[in-house]
Amino acid sequence: MTSAEAYAAKLNQKEAKERLEREKQLCLEKKKNKMKHNKENAKKSSSSKKNSNVIQNDAVDAADTQDTSTCMYCEIQFCQSTVDWVKCKVCEQWACSQCAHLGRKRKFVCDSCK
Repeated sequence: MTSAEAYAAKLNQKEAKERLEREKQLCLEKKKNKMKHNKENAKKSSSSKKNSNVIQNDAVDAADTQDTSTCMYCEIQFCQSTVDWVKCKVCEQWACSQCAHLGRKRKFVCDSCK
């Protein structure tokens, strides 16, 4: 390998590392924004009868399609899921509706918090 090839390889590695770091930072920002948005919505709708801790996956916007929050039970990522999601009222962790077995319950409390 020549020195020019070695330099090019190092440069490519550095660019790939920086790209991954930017993607990671963007993902963290989106997750923080989602959590902030969810908290704001919970405060706004806490007086109504609507279940504020359920997110219907068909109603999410494009920014949430990259959200990598995971289900506390099966660890599927939100961006890979097609089902509704629910947040525990106590620890505020997320679970997909398949694992939560919400049924007719209006308030979800995970097994860890029961």
